[in-house]
Amino acid sequence: MRGDRLEAIRKIVETQVIQRQDELVEELQKAGFRVTQATVSRDMNRLRIEKITTENGTVRYVLPPQSENMVNHRLFRILSESVTSLACSRNLLVIQTLPGTAHAAGEAVDTLGWEEILGTIAGDNTILAVIREDVAADTVLRRLEEIIG
Repeated sequence: MRGDRLEAIRKIVETQVIQRQDELVEELQKAGFRVTQATVSRDMNRLRIEKITTENGTVRYVLPPQSENMVNHRLFRILSESVTSLACSRNLLVIQTLPGTAHAAGEAVDTLGWEEILGTIAGDNTILAVIREDVAADTVLRRLEEIIG
């Protein structure tokens, strides 16, 4: 599952000096993940992993500053606390929220970076998520239900 892979990437980048994406692919494969360089590249973008030059002149990947992680944590808390109902029809997922919280909750959904979700549109208390046609919207609905409890 992508969540497990993203967590594995976080741990690898935090604990090892990774200088190239192919090194990260190799480490993930050692950990049992079947990934390609393209998948890892997308995951790194989702996690906002950056390449920096260290004091000794080498390069390595690092996670974003803690403040950005705090913003994501707050967004997910808003998502879990504001959703009042979920419903789907074909490739559309309608997420009802408390009044005034749909924009922040929609940003949290976007931050998930799920490939199944093509995009979201948020109003005051409603989010419309468009799901890829080759994916059942109720599958995405169940995954969201797991996140929001």
